[in-house]
Amino acid sequence: MRFLNFPTVVQREVFECFSFEELLALSFCSKRFRNLIQSLQKYRFTKIDYLVYRKIFKETVFITARSSDLKQLLHISLHEDQKNEEINSNEGFKIGGVHCSLYKSSTFSWGSMYMYERNQSELIIECVHNYFYAFFGSSIDYQIDLNCDKLPQSLKNIAGSRIGLSENMTGEELEACFTSSPSQKYIAILFKLNGKLCPDSVLYNTENLYFNSTHIDVDDLLFQFRGKCLFLVERNVTDLNIIRFLNEWKSNRKFQNMKFVSIFTHRRNRFDVAKVLYEADIKHLDPSETTLKLEWKQ
Repeated sequence: MRFLNFPTVVQREVFECFSFEELLALSFCSKRFRNLIQSLQKYRFTKIDYLVYRKIFKETVFITARSSDLKQLLHISLHEDQKNEEINSNEGFKIGGVHCSLYKSSTFSWGSMYMYERNQSELIIECVHNYFYAFFGSSIDYQIDLNCDKLPQSLKNIAGSRIGLSENMTGEELEACFTSSPSQKYIAILFKLNGKLCPDSVLYNTENLYFNSTHIDVDDLLFQFRGKCLFLVERNVTDLNIIRFLNEWKSNRKFQNMKFVSIFTHRRNRFDVAKVLYEADIKHLDPSETTLKLEWKQ
């Protein structure tokens, strides 16, 4: 069947019957097929709000795309071929014009599984991400969600990262994760930092930052943060840290972009709330005299 010779209206109707995963698989057939899908199905791609690369195990990557109402539109997984055999070129296909091959292993109710050659994990992830970015477009938030024993590689055009590690990492090692995408909307760090952050860390300029580490220097992060929202979990925060921060924030000499701050401490002794309120000259608004309403969007 010469599908590419069919009238456009027929091609469009046929594509409407395919899921996102099926359209993606068809796009691997040829460059002409890919361009046709992009042209006729571009309006469907706008339904994708974000796409997440989630790595829990060393050899497996789960890729999920969802709409703004959290409806799952795409779910595939990439698995390392443990047999250490080269993928037959007749079975698989090349990604990104480089020598990294995938072949479709099976399809489940929750998505499709693809296999890649052993020890090609980083190359595969980079090539797949670049392909997705070119195929689905730049309007999607591409995110990384990693929870294993190795830092993620640096990828271009990443809007948000969540990194949870079991091993101690240095500030320099952490910084290398954001070389290709230094300006991200949201970054969450959950691990033990071995040392301090880099002097001019990209984390200081992150729009929304969540940092949970038991070995961080509070002055490094709290007083150099230049983003909008900061969520800090730290056991070494003191009353003096809080008072100094609030006074500098109120003076408008620093933190001009700051909109929200949340600090949680594991200390057994609570803060001296009365002292903090007095030293920082905090005033309470009367609820009956203000109509201010704050809303938080996940």
